[in-house]
Amino acid sequence: MRRSPDATLGVVSSHHDYPADLSALPQTDWAGFLAKNSGLPGPRANLTLAQAVADRADERMLHSLSESADEYEALCGTIGLGRLLAEAVAAPGMTAADVAGLPLARRLSEAAIDGRWRVREGVALALQRLGDADRVAFWVVLTAWLDESAGSSELADSVADTSRTAFTAGPAPAADPALAADPALAADPALAADPALAADPVAAADPGPAADPDPALAADPALAADPVPAADPVPAAASARASAPDRLLRARAVAAAVAEPRLVKEHGDAVRAVGLLDACTAVLLGVAPERRRADPRSAETARVLRQTLGYAFSVTAASAPDETFAALERWSSSSAADARWIVRENLRKVRLLRADPPRASALTARLAAE
Repeated sequence: MRRSPDATLGVVSSHHDYPADLSALPQTDWAGFLAKNSGLPGPRANLTLAQAVADRADERMLHSLSESADEYEALCGTIGLGRLLAEAVAAPGMTAADVAGLPLARRLSEAAIDGRWRVREGVALALQRLGDADRVAFWVVLTAWLDESAGSSELADSVADTSRTAFTAGPAPAADPALAADPALAADPALAADPALAADPVAAADPGPAADPDPALAADPALAADPVPAADPVPAAASARASAPDRLLRARAVAAAVAEPRLVKEHGDAVRAVGLLDACTAVLLGVAPERRRADPRSAETARVLRQTLGYAFSVTAASAPDETFAALERWSSSSAADARWIVRENLRKVRLLRADPPRASALTARLAAE
């Protein structure tokens, strides 16, 4: 099978005409076809086939697939729920404001906290299908999910506190035109191949927590030197807040959904995306290092959200450079190690550097001076 250049994104493709293949098979035979052509086990699932299934399967089959114990079938069905949601939005009498309350939207919200990362990636792809069909409904659903992510007293207070206190006052960074002439930054093959435009790098090849040390923990030597073993029971106080990891994963789904260039080409859409990414960052910072230390699931879900935010802001920069850089400049002044890590990671993306080279250079210098 010939693999396309998109193979690095966790996508396996070939010259197969999957829509025709599926149409030629009774749906009772699809399970075997999917198993044979899924690309699994392995690091690269066949997303081309998954999208074809999402397009071709009927409603009953999509629901059945989305509930499957098989990860690839669940991925296909979850993407297909996005098609069904987009079709529901187009129904007579339906308004964008009604969409977030639909059973399909709630089903996707539950899939966003699934333990299987490919299913969670399918949620982002499903939401993007909604965005293609009805941009207003897309923003309504994502905003509702973030409202839910800040809905507990723990996270609501944290988000509010972050909005008020995360940033320190200071002069705006000076522009540095030198970056525009820096060939190392202007043409870096490693950065130019950045896969984040189409998929979360965690989903493409998750290296595990060891490859992405938690900056919030690393910033506190006492916490980093005394990790709680994964087998330790979660303390009662943490257990009472066990929904926080789910809220982190829903925020991750929002961040991954908006980090798609075709959905943020227009300035207004990009500005909305920046606002949602700001809110996702606040949700992340609402989980303190002590909480992550006590609860391995909180630590892992925070890591997954942080990884997505580490590229998502750069996607909005082409259409909303001023708003994107303003957000990153504010987060660079945060006392939270996670916030500064997110800024640094976005500054590694060529698309962000190209959006405003002097401003990117000044922001890089500010972080380097810390």
